[in-house]
Amino acid sequence: APAGRLDPAALPLSAELQPIARLLELARPHLGQVYPLKQRHPARATLPAVIAAQRLASTLGLTGVLVSIEGEAPARAGIGDPAPLQIAARVAARPESAVFRFWVGRALVSAARTGALLEQLEDDELARLVEALRVERPILPEVATLRRQVQRALPRKTRKQVEQLEVEVGRVTAARWTQLRQEERLRADQLGIVLCGNPRVGLAELAGVLGTPDGLAASPYVHALMDFVLSEGYAALHAALWSVHAP
Repeated sequence: APAGRLDPAALPLSAELQPIARLLELARPHLGQVYPLKQRHPARATLPAVIAAQRLASTLGLTGVLVSIEGEAPARAGIGDPAPLQIAARVAARPESAVFRFWVGRALVSAARTGALLEQLEDDELARLVEALRVERPILPEVATLRRQVQRALPRKTRKQVEQLEVEVGRVTAARWTQLRQEERLRADQLGIVLCGNPRVGLAELAGVLGTPDGLAASPYVHALMDFVLSEGYAALHAALWSVHAP
């Protein structure tokens, strides 16, 4: 397991995305009951896959995860704190592997920031959530209902922080949601590769999902990740995370 810590903020989003991302990040830990991720097969705490996932969560600064073994996707995280986490049986069977660290690590990165929320909600649902967070008296009944749910879920301190943010509700366009999803996906993949400890494994897993297993560079997206692996930024993150001297 990695010896150090990894802050997703080490790979920041574009400046124009940061206000809306900050709004969602403040609310995210408290929205598990509002947007639950169903878990049909909760795993016992002593299962090796659960222990390994908890260690990765700690590496990312998460307080914990609620693991279930299910689904076709290698790993999927939900919203809340602790974060719900679904792990496919084939991945959970190899908790010491680089494959496990990649898929579970990238899912937990999405849980630690806004990625999981963006994956779970459609654009119109995100727009309603932003309005519910920011507009004191929403006009639409469904948004008013959502605001009551959200206000009950958020601690008083968080509600105050949300009120102080400068986010214009009507200015978050579909293009902006698309950009935010793309950047959060890229960050999750990049940090998943760092957590993996073996870039070739992470890149091969992604290439397989993207349908280019015979040539890693055949996908422009995977090629961009290869450029990241060759960068000084990757080298610094890898050294900080995997060095035995990391705090």
